[in-house]
Amino acid sequence: MTATMAIGALLESLYVLGGLSVLWLTWRALEWAWLSPRRLGRALRAQGLRGTSYRFPSGDLAEDERLLAAERTKPMLLLSHAISARVEPLLHSIVKEHGTSATESLKLPSNRRVDYSNSRVHDETLG
Repeated sequence: MTATMAIGALLESLYVLGGLSVLWLTWRALEWAWLSPRRLGRALRAQGLRGTSYRFPSGDLAEDERLLAAERTKPMLLLSHAISARVEPLLHSIVKEHGTSATESLKLPSNRRVDYSNSRVHDETLG
């Protein structure tokens, strides 16, 4: 009877450890996919960098695809050097809407891109 009780206690402790492991992995995934990008967005806004807010799970990819498709349907003007809207329409629309120092949320939460076109903001943020 003691061997059966020992095996039962061992199984119970393994179930508890497994449950704690699943709980820990769930928390880490939530931290990676939702909490950390939101915290980063608030920190960038506190520094004066505006931009698009984070959208789970793909960031600005849907809007980027939509803008690229819309730009490709328009004919390109010959001998024109104004191609930024055609090459990178999402970045072009973000700069038009939020200014030259703006952020955009790309595919993954850790891939947050900041455009440092404004040298004063660049010196204050990185300097």
